[in-house]
Amino acid sequence: MILLIVVLCTTVSYSQTSETQKSATNNPQIQSGNAEISKTVAEIRELLKNKIIISKRNYDEKENEEYNEWGTPTNLQILEDRIEFKFKKGNIIYYYSDLIIDNITTIYSAKKDYGPDLGKKFIIYSEVKGEGVKLIEKFILLQKQIKENFFNSQLALFNPTATQYRLLKTKPVISEEQRKFIVQANMFNQEKSYEKAIEMYNKAVNIDQTSYPGAYSNLALLSAQLLKYHEAIYNMKKYLLLDPEASDARSCQDKIYEWEAKIGK
Repeated sequence: MILLIVVLCTTVSYSQTSETQKSATNNPQIQSGNAEISKTVAEIRELLKNKIIISKRNYDEKENEEYNEWGTPTNLQILEDRIEFKFKKGNIIYYYSDLIIDNITTIYSAKKDYGPDLGKKFIIYSEVKGEGVKLIEKFILLQKQIKENFFNSQLALFNPTATQYRLLKTKPVISEEQRKFIVQANMFNQEKSYEKAIEMYNKAVNIDQTSYPGAYSNLALLSAQLLKYHEAIYNMKKYLLLDPEASDARSCQDKIYEWEAKIGK
């Protein structure tokens, strides 16, 4: 009897950020040449040899029935922006950018009824007890490695901008349009609408990356409220790159240490 091991649920959020990240992961320099990611990918390939079945589940809302069951992959391709599981019927594509922004939730259950489908859903079955669990652990590790690799590369791209900003004798000022988004972000934060607050702060920094360094600190704290610790670390590091001598620099760096502990770094 096949043992049902785990469900992969990915729910898409931050649609504006999603497009940026998906295009960024198409850059071969971001994914290629990373030894840790390559090692994890090799381990995933090895695990898939152990009679593991992967299924992509969808629901017909009118009929309330599942469809698109799959089977054991005949091949696996690791590309610059995605993983493709090859089947006789077709392919399942899993984008790295989805790993960056989405949550992976594990559910251990013998039941097949999981309620309504939230976005993409993958089910992993295994004929060997424990192998499916190992596979999902590798996916979670891959998620962590890809996030860190992505955000480190983005920090490297941001560093020249931050260096130029620090050398300016006269710093850029906040425009009226930016001020509008900042005021709106602060309002949403007070209402505990953290995702909307993040959206507004992102709109502000997209107008000018350096005129309001505090936006990155606020983005970091808001991301932490949503348990998005990689994003929190990334934004706080951007803040410290812009203003390493800030009065709250010490406490901001300590926050980074706390968030690193949360992700097991």
